[in-house]
Amino acid sequence: MTGANALSTYRAAAVKLRETAEWNRFDGFFQEPPADSGKKPGRLIPIVDANIVKFFMDPDHEARLVDSFASLHDSLDSQRDPHAPDAGGMVPQHLMTFARVTAEFMFLSSKVSIGNEARQLWREAPLIAPAHAEETASMLRQIERKIADLYRRVARMTEAEVLEVDGKRAAETVEALHENRQRQRLQELVRDMSGSFEELFGPKGGQSRKKDETTALEEGSRWLRLMRDSKLRPLLSHAMCSDRVLNPPPDKVGRLAKKLLSQKKRAALARGESSTRVSQLAWQDATVVIQTGILNEVAREMSGDGEEMRFILISGDETLHAVYADDFWSVSEADPAQYVLRHPLQYIPIMNARDIPNGYRAKALFDTLLTVLDTVTDFVTHRTRDAFALDYDFRRQPHKLPRWLGQLEMVPLRRLADLWLEATIASNALCAGLAVHDFGIEDLVERLDKFAGDKRALDPLIELHEKIFYDIDGTQLPLIAQELLTEASGALRRLRATGVGGARIPLLLRERFEDVTRNQPIDDFVVGLAHSRGEANLQELQRAMAKWPRAKALFFAGMVAAVANNFDRAARQLEHAQQLSANAPVNGPGKRQVDVNEIAYLQCVVDRMRMREESTFKDARRRLERLAESLPKASFEYARAMSERGSLFLMRYFNLRFCVERSDGADLQDVLSRAQNYLDQARRASATIVRERKDLVQGLDTQIHTNTIALQIVRSGFFDERQNQVKDVETSLGILENVSDDPEGQDYIVGFWENVARWLTAPPDRRREAASSVAAFCRSRLQDLESLPREYQAPTDAIVFLFVAKRAEAEFSEVSA
Repeated sequence: MTGANALSTYRAAAVKLRETAEWNRFDGFFQEPPADSGKKPGRLIPIVDANIVKFFMDPDHEARLVDSFASLHDSLDSQRDPHAPDAGGMVPQHLMTFARVTAEFMFLSSKVSIGNEARQLWREAPLIAPAHAEETASMLRQIERKIADLYRRVARMTEAEVLEVDGKRAAETVEALHENRQRQRLQELVRDMSGSFEELFGPKGGQSRKKDETTALEEGSRWLRLMRDSKLRPLLSHAMCSDRVLNPPPDKVGRLAKKLLSQKKRAALARGESSTRVSQLAWQDATVVIQTGILNEVAREMSGDGEEMRFILISGDETLHAVYADDFWSVSEADPAQYVLRHPLQYIPIMNARDIPNGYRAKALFDTLLTVLDTVTDFVTHRTRDAFALDYDFRRQPHKLPRWLGQLEMVPLRRLADLWLEATIASNALCAGLAVHDFGIEDLVERLDKFAGDKRALDPLIELHEKIFYDIDGTQLPLIAQELLTEASGALRRLRATGVGGARIPLLLRERFEDVTRNQPIDDFVVGLAHSRGEANLQELQRAMAKWPRAKALFFAGMVAAVANNFDRAARQLEHAQQLSANAPVNGPGKRQVDVNEIAYLQCVVDRMRMREESTFKDARRRLERLAESLPKASFEYARAMSERGSLFLMRYFNLRFCVERSDGADLQDVLSRAQNYLDQARRASATIVRERKDLVQGLDTQIHTNTIALQIVRSGFFDERQNQVKDVETSLGILENVSDDPEGQDYIVGFWENVARWLTAPPDRRREAASSVAAFCRSRLQDLESLPREYQAPTDAIVFLFVAKRAEAEFSEVSA
């Protein structure tokens, strides 16, 4: 497998896992809302597909349903564990225990106590719809044909007896982990415990026929447990299952079934299945999806002020998920609360350590997992609804990388495959108690219960989990930065080929990342990566970033995205960097190595450039207030913060004036007064700065005086289409001329306001020429902006250019007449 293909596999898996985590968080909030949310706990009622029943009955051979990164390990030709049991050659190592915990958790509708902690996932047993019950019945008939008197033979047997195992080695590994006093041996003991459970569950017997018989007996045993313990109920038994539910509108079912069929036929032809059977399965799946939606309609009608109920359908059918997502998210007003499908990945132990009974009740592991996944999935920039539709968005956007870049990434990808395997192993050790709770080996259950109840023994295991997640994030970061730099260099080259070339933001950062940029301006450094030395530069960058703390790597990634005008992505990277840096100690071995004020400042700039809602404005405003209050007033950083506050309010004016945001009664004159006040303070503070880098002072003065010119033009009534004289811009125009080393290469926004000011202050005999020049400038830039995606430009750039172009053309025409 090439590096590019392996990276695509890794990113696709990360996207799916991150989306699933978002649904996990969403459902958890619904069932157990925070105390300060003011919401009542809701009741989530699961309906399961036939493939989920099959997964519970035979988790060892259906582990692909919860295989997130484990398959990457094999796809990269990594060595399999030589001590792992033969699992039919298809189940990656350590995944059987992982799958069994997941299977038990998905059907956990009554409390199970492990480690003095009683937990359950559902308040009522999962349901199965009639259409999927038919599939299950067919599956059971196939098992019965393999083994005569199947259910009579297994009725009185435990699963351990069916598999002919005693669990002694597994119990010994649990005991060794519990009694461990040497943290340096922890990972070895955890791996040994996970391996012993794989041996416990793995198929026995050397002959294929013996293995098949054991598998069939085990499936029969687990099916009987589903029935005997009331872990699965027919949908018909539910009080809301009325004729309206049982007979969904055929036209709705038919529309979804038709879309499903067109996708399922391709896979069916490869497997040699009949088209009739495929049509039947598509109709059944579509029926259950529509029925689940109708049940939610009935639940909303009946709830009133009482308990809110929500039905969901858990399915491992990837085609069903893709077709349903495409259909659902194509509607702009789509509400996640009405999305009915859930993936079995949502219930894996890595994501549910807090909710699986195991003695661990904190939320930190899940939060760390989210940050790890956020880092690697930030490349999905066009988002329909946050992370809820991440896989849908990923599939709709091209994400190609140069083949040579993929080759660079093979080493960290192999490392990542190993680390996700270690995370799987650690979660097995933490959650294995649920896998064997009803297995039939009491001694093993008791030892696991004692281990889970001993906080002293459990804490190192939690720390190991956290360390693995941090190692994953640290290994991902150079990968992500490389991909981001490649994308950014292309974006900057495209920008420079137009009249809107270069970064849209002021590059007023003290941090220059000299160990990789060698003091080059960051935009020049990024563009240079695309040239002949790009591969060597990236290799050097990867080595340097491996030594950086995670916050610094993310700050760098966020700055690169911002320089390339990819503001949404920059915002996500910088938020992550800010969280990591804020939580790092000020002193000591893990001390902060990045200036949090630098990150906070760039966050504010990026938020201004993507500001389309009042909430974004308020967040940036609060952050700038805190920043300004924390800085000495004689510093460059203080003047920079005040200038950015003025820029923020000026951008707010244009957003409100041109209806990018709803005004909600905002006073435009107050907005302008605040912009003026902050720019005045910035100008005074800038005048007191001594012994500072020339590029920073020049960049700051350029921003202050460009915005001063823009503000005076606004205050003249120009954007209210009045003809008042523009005043007090001569000083600012003179300063801009003095501070610009390269007038041809200056920011197009600076050039825009300079041109407009010179037109509006021109003597009568030069107005026509000035108006003509401004009109031509604006029309040229508008054409360039049309070639850029919406998220690569500030919300009002094109709107303001068009307004000014029309005003200039109107004056040009009047003067000509």
